[in-house]
Amino acid sequence: MDDRRPPKGLMTVIGGTGYLGRRIARHLLDDGCQVRVVARNASGAGLPVAERLETVQADITDNDALAGAVAGSQAVVNAVSLYVEKPDLTFEDVHVEGAARLARLCATDGVERLVQVSGIGSDPTDPDTYISARGRGEHVVREMFPGAVLARPAVMFGAGRGIDAEILKPLKTLPAYPLFGDGDDRLQPGHVGDVARAIANAMQQDDPWASYDLAGPIVYRYRDLVRAVAASADIRAHLVSVPYGLWSLAAALAERLPSPPLTRHQLALVRKGNVAVNDGMAALSVSPRRLEDSLREKRAAG
Repeated sequence: MDDRRPPKGLMTVIGGTGYLGRRIARHLLDDGCQVRVVARNASGAGLPVAERLETVQADITDNDALAGAVAGSQAVVNAVSLYVEKPDLTFEDVHVEGAARLARLCATDGVERLVQVSGIGSDPTDPDTYISARGRGEHVVREMFPGAVLARPAVMFGAGRGIDAEILKPLKTLPAYPLFGDGDDRLQPGHVGDVARAIANAMQQDDPWASYDLAGPIVYRYRDLVRAVAASADIRAHLVSVPYGLWSLAAALAERLPSPPLTRHQLALVRKGNVAVNDGMAALSVSPRRLEDSLREKRAAG
């Protein structure tokens, strides 16, 4: 990367140290942008040292700190996510009130573009508290910042904690792989790097759509997704159907752990289906990678 290139406008990534956020920041740096990474803990982001990169410590629940983090930005993306509620931090705090707070501050400060990262399937009327909070967050952001763009990623795969890694763990350790229900739920996973590239493009383009669904090129049944991951690791997958009622019980117990491997909200997302309604990747000039190709490359790299 050549840091001698003249900087573009300031692009601010709220939640910029997370699984998706840090990749958005890297793409923006590659594009020659001035980038501000904002997070509760802004250290250890795994980002390159660059003159065009600054890090700011701020929490989406802290109005004053967030106002300072947003100040002077040309574009802002909200990539903050909470997957497990805590006694002092709820989905409402982050995905609804926090999103509204950020949108209001962006409107007040004259930010040109705001991208709200939500997710495919977000629905304010859904009985699941995570899914409904995501949906209500989309609505309040649009109320505070009418021109806000919604980026709705599908479930993601790739380096780190993607769905491929989560599937591979039990494949390697259990004699049979327990499916969610009959394994017929449909998912359209996208590579985290491709999703990040699309969002970085959405922050910089002049005429964005209202909403982009960001997914990979293939829709899988869950059982076929498991088989694809197993094949990539030369594992013969023995699949067994497990009723959702048993999964819900197991997830409820797992949620008591500090870092639960499964939550009832994840079950709800899978059961709802995770398939794009529009081709946001194409609209944002991204050719998404196939899961099998990514797994093959990862294995070749060791």
